[in-house]
Amino acid sequence: MTLACLTLHAAYPWLLQQRLVAAIGPPGEDTPVPMTYRFDDAGITQTSADLEAFLPWHLIKGLDEDRLHLFVLTDVEGEPIVLAKADLTTAQADGVRAWTAAGRPLSPHPPDDTDPFADEAGDAVRIAFTLTAEDRAALVTRTLDRPAMRRARMRGAVLLFVGLSLLVPGIVAFVWAVDPYRVPFSIAFPLFLEMAGTDFLKPAIGAAAVVLLVLALGPWNRRWAARELGRDLAREARPGTSYAHADARGLSVAQGGAWARLGWTNFRGCERLGELIVLPMRWGSVLPLPTRAFDPDALARFEALAARHLPSDGGPS
Repeated sequence: MTLACLTLHAAYPWLLQQRLVAAIGPPGEDTPVPMTYRFDDAGITQTSADLEAFLPWHLIKGLDEDRLHLFVLTDVEGEPIVLAKADLTTAQADGVRAWTAAGRPLSPHPPDDTDPFADEAGDAVRIAFTLTAEDRAALVTRTLDRPAMRRARMRGAVLLFVGLSLLVPGIVAFVWAVDPYRVPFSIAFPLFLEMAGTDFLKPAIGAAAVVLLVLALGPWNRRWAARELGRDLAREARPGTSYAHADARGLSVAQGGAWARLGWTNFRGCERLGELIVLPMRWGSVLPLPTRAFDPDALARFEALAARHLPSDGGPS
């Protein structure tokens, strides 16, 4: 039992990593994307070839770091800014630490709840919305129902069955191995095989029953977990209205003073999830847009834009 616990403890980081990969989805592009970050009195501006984003200081929670990365913690739905130390000089890393430590007091004002793109000319599709607990529960369910997550659950069920089935034989073999008065292997092995059809079969049947019960209760448990997590996420979310504008160049989104302009190349596809339009991003996040925020004409125009600019195979994997 001690050996099993130690083995599980050693394997836990790998198991957790595999579960996170299954939840987040397939990896992004293999080619690194150059990214520029500017720290100033207003906040942090992030730019790349097809992305520009701004985060005011009142949405910065602090800084964390490990041996390889700096993590600028934010109030944007658990999305930290991750900076690889290998890409920073010592002066730049120290500057990030200093700006992050000093930045929050610079911006004590309440969040700006206006649409920063309202004055822009053009015929963009424009919506304003607030995600509900039901919307967030649907997103959690989408993550739990990804094919990769289903495969991970089946692998877990198989491993659980194998582990439980081998528990009694393993204990018997271990007791024989440590018994100073054990019978010779030539006698013990045939007895062991004989027990496989009798004494070991019952625990295996019990293990199968346990695994089948877990699988049978799985859908109900996932629905319950999604509802509870959706309520928690809605309760912890920043108050205020979110805004989204879509045109031929891409999507612009904003909330509480933070905004981002995202070219269409940043998205992997477009999915309909009940009353939500879900846009998976290339780095694993998703952008949800409630259909209730669109009038019929705006929804048709948005769907036409998505069909024109996004791949049709952007479903979960």
